[in-house]
Amino acid sequence: MQALMGGGKRDNGATELAKRNAEEQQRRSLAQLAASQAETDQATSNPGGGKKRGGKLLTFLSGAGQETLG
Repeated sequence: MQALMGGGKRDNGATELAKRNAEEQQRRSLAQLAASQAETDQATSNPGGGKKRGGKLLTFLSGAGQETLG
């Protein structure tokens, strides 16, 4: 009876809409933060792909003794 007289729930979904908007904004913020962190990680990573390459010779054991490549 209260709803018929205007005393019931009157937000017309405004509370639910505000809640959804807040969740959407949080997802956007997290996505922006993740993208920013990825850019920072890329900028500070080793450009050689993680392993340093240099002038060292590769030495291995062959059937007749030690051999060197390079």
